[in-house]
Order: sequence, then structure tokens, then C-alpha cells
Amino acid sequence: MNSEKYRLLFDKIPSDASIALRQYARAGELKPVNGGYTLKSGCPFHGGKEPGSFFVYNDGHYHCFSCQAHGRIIDFVAQIYGCSAYEAAEKIAEEEGLVDATGKNYKKDFKPVVVKPVTETVKLDYELLDKFYAYLQKWFGINRTDEKKLREERFLSLIRIRRDYFSFSTNGRNVKDLFVGFKKLYPEYTDKQIASVPGVYLRDNELNLVAFNGIGILIRDADEKIVGVQCRRDRVEKGQAKYIWLSSATASEWKNCSGGASCGSPQDVLYPVIARNRCNICIAEGKFKTEILAQQGNTGISVQGVGNFKGIETQIKKVCEKCKINGIYIFYDGDSLKNTGVFKQLRALYDTLTENTGLPVKIALWNEHNGKGIDDLYLSHEGKISGLVKYVDDSFFSVYDGILMKLEKETGKLLEKLGKGSERDIFLKQLEEQVLNNYNL
Repeated sequence: MNSEKYRLLFDKIPSDASIALRQYARAGELKPVNGGYTLKSGCPFHGGKEPGSFFVYNDGHYHCFSCQAHGRIIDFVAQIYGCSAYEAAEKIAEEEGLVDATGKNYKKDFKPVVVKPVTETVKLDYELLDKFYAYLQKWFGINRTDEKKLREERFLSLIRIRRDYFSFSTNGRNVKDLFVGFKKLYPEYTDKQIASVPGVYLRDNELNLVAFNGIGILIRDADEKIVGVQCRRDRVEKGQAKYIWLSSATASEWKNCSGGASCGSPQDVLYPVIARNRCNICIAEGKFKTEILAQQGNTGISVQGVGNFKGIETQIKKVCEKCKINGIYIFYDGDSLKNTGVFKQLRALYDTLTENTGLPVKIALWNEHNGKGIDDLYLSHEGKISGLVKYVDDSFFSVYDGILMKLEKETGKLLEKLGKGSERDIFLKQLEEQVLNNYNL
């Protein structure tokens, strides 16, 4: 592909929020809300019609609070039309007039347009968040069923469970008592301030809570302050995600409601239970995975979604101030080799870490047949994983690209041109097998 054309399609297009908003509007009516917009027709991916479930941020990326779909405009168009990212980018360029009259030559003088947000984003009070979420966890507590589940299925200690987990259910409880108790403990906060906490909102001028039936998981930053809450649902309907953020970003859309905020997608930092004097930083998707890694004496950083690593270098810098770090290891799931979206984010994360931390970075590779996530791998092999995992540096990307080019030549098919379907799945399966064979996995 022409390098100038590639740069336009995959660099400049995602940087122009006005293009993104026009493209989203093709899928349905956008309604301005606090910090961005909602798609009034609901989420086009899982078909959910919940008001405000599909959120478009002012910078152009999207997130569904129900199914956890997340990405930028090229990802969105590719999903909607079932095509490759390259084809989606070409489609956007043509619709936005970024090609000349011949339809072949791309305009080199294209300049991104900066869109001024139509509403102001709520600025989170992190001291309030830490206090409220700590009180929330204590108020709900943990029931015996959930405690047993976490101990027997996730092998968490009672200390870890009682520090970061709780049984999230309002069944038989009046949430008004939650707010009465919190305001009694912290009388300096007004209802309006409390309603700015993600997950809290005002209905008819009374404080209310977005609640789910499941296990609540506290998300902490490198200073060990609570910055968010995830819920692992007990039951999942078709199209719903198992894990969902405690958020009230779209409360202003609900009848007689106001306030509310989004917590974004903060990373969770989990220090090892044993001594912190020297260790590795291990990055994985989801807290249950980093729980396993922290049990082995590592500092775990979990991203809640493979692409949600913005600002991770700041958390790493703070970790390095607390303990001596040998290096960084990335533990994305074993199927990342045949998932082009995940692999793209893996490569971007690797580049971010090598460019901004000054620490050696390695990627953990293993065969997904032995376990999809590092937690599955570890638990199914009773911790004996030394021969099942290979740790590779940036030479891995050259190996991957070389095998990909060879496979494309042999099959006469270009991966970027393959849309969704069995043909693409077969191609990616072959790619995965050849890369794993190269590393004797």
C-alpha cells in the first residue's frame, strides 16, 4: 500500500472528530449529553435498545456500556459493514471527499478539524471517589456464596477478597440508607457533588445508584486509591457483557434524572502480597488475571479492554517510585495471534511501553489450547507453566510479519482485504499455527 495513502487512512482520519461524528450519525441520530453523545437507536453491535448504552466521546471514539464494544470510527465502520479496517478506511475517505475526482488520488493537504465539545465533561473528584467507593464496598459487604466462589474458583485469599470485592445487589436493601450513612460520615459533601460519582445520579432530586446483581470489583491506581468499580454480572442476557463499569454517564437522558458521570476505563494496579523491594510489572486484561500474577510476586496492571492503556506510563512511573522494577511483561490472551484487533493493540501497547518507560519489555506467548487467559493457563496446570510460555521481544513482530507475508504469497490472499467470515478465520488460524510452531508452542 502507498505509504502516504496509508498515513492518511490510518493516522489522519481517526484524528478528525468531525469525520467520526458524521459517520456515527449515518448509523442513527446522535443526542448531545455530558461529555459527548449517545446513539438514540442503541448499540448496533449487540442490538441493545437501552437509552444511552452506546456512548460517543467528544474525541471520536465509542464505547457501549452493555456489551463493552470499544474503538474508533474505522473499527465502527468495519464492524457495521463486515469489512476489513482497510476497506472501512477507504469507504470513509470516499464519503468524506478525501479523494480527487478520479477516486484514486488522496488529497495530501487534508487537515483534521478540531471539534469543540458541545458539553463540558464532568471533572472527577478522585478523593470523593475513593471515599465513596470504599464506603460502598463496606455497606454491601460480601456474602458467603460470592466469597466461596472467589476462593474456590479464583483462589483468592480472604485478605484480597475483603479488600477489593463485594456482593453487588440492592435486593431487599434501600439505597437511601447508603447515602444517609455516607453523608453522616462525610457531611462536607453535597448531594450535587455525590451525584458526580460514576454510578450515582439524582432522580427527582434524590440520590440514586446504578446497581447490578453480581460481584463488585474495586479498581485502584498506583497510589492504591479507588478510581472505579467494575461489576461481574451473575447472569448475562444475549448481547450483554459479563463485565460492566459502574457508570451513570447518560443519567441526564433518563426521565426526571440529572447528574451522573463516566469513570472512563482506568487501569488497576495490584501490588504483590509478598515484598515489593524488586519485581516485574505484568500487564493483562482484567483484574482476575493480575490477581494470579501478583500472587507470584509481580506487580499486576490490568487494562479493562485491550486498547484501554492510555496513560499507563504514568501508572508505571509511580510504581517504579515505590519498588525496583526489573522489566515489563505483557500477558494478553493466548488467542491474540488470530484476533487482528487484539494483535494491533498488543503492538501499540508494546511501542508505548518501550518508548515511554525505559524498561525492557517482553510479550508472553502460549498456545490457547492450554488456556485462553494467563489465569486459565495457570489454574489448569496448577501453576506449572514454565515450559508452556515463551517470552519474546520486538523481534517477534518481524517473525509475525514475515510469516504473514509468506502465507499471503502462498495463498494469494491479503489479510487486510479479507472481510468477516470462514475464509478469514481459516487464514488467521493458519497464521497462528505457523507463528506458534516457530516458537515450539
